[in-house]
Amino acid sequence: MLILLFTLLVEKPDSTLSEPVVVDSFYLTCQKTGLLEQYEDEWFTIDKFHHFSYSFGATALIFHVYHCQLNNPTPGAQMLSISTTALFGIGKEVYDKFCKKTLFSYKDLTFDVLGITTAVLLFAH
Repeated sequence: MLILLFTLLVEKPDSTLSEPVVVDSFYLTCQKTGLLEQYEDEWFTIDKFHHFSYSFGATALIFHVYHCQLNNPTPGAQMLSISTTALFGIGKEVYDKFCKKTLFSYKDLTFDVLGITTAVLLFAH
């Protein structure tokens, strides 16, 4: 969770640059106004790995704490871990859209869902 929150606080590229800036495999071309000119969202980048691994880790951790440590039933633990992690993933994309001025990436959400699904399949039975 802390890693996910840390990635949300990464600074935006300097808006005075006129050359491409690499930020987590996103290629941004910024003008002096700070507007986005170009955005590449490929399927297999380090950012997609981060989305998968953070979603996997957050889902597994929340499930473990709620179910194993606090002795709550499996269905409730699954629902809490899935919904909390999905909410963070969607929140990250909304943050990217409105604060970082990049695109809302459905590819990122796909890897979030894959991470959540993998964690549920491995730890929730």
